[in-house]
Amino acid sequence: MSGRPARYAVERVAGSPELERLQDRLRPMLERLSQDADSADGAAQGASTAGGTTYSPANASNWTGVPPSTVAEALDRIAAALGPI
Repeated sequence: MSGRPARYAVERVAGSPELERLQDRLRPMLERLSQDADSADGAAQGASTAGGTTYSPANASNWTGVPPSTVAEALDRIAAALGPI
């Protein structure tokens, strides 16, 4: 990680211990996705979306099944795991 703050804040939501453990596991992935989205935005010189940007997880074992291959797929899977926010 570059050490700069993520553009999209990842906040902890109080809840059950299971939810809190899930958040702890997802936080590093969300922060990396945020930084990757920033990088993709810069590379695309202001493109409005990074959804089609290729995503390569640093640790594939953090994903169940086959890891996502795009930022959009990764975000969709994370949102589905978290449920309504």
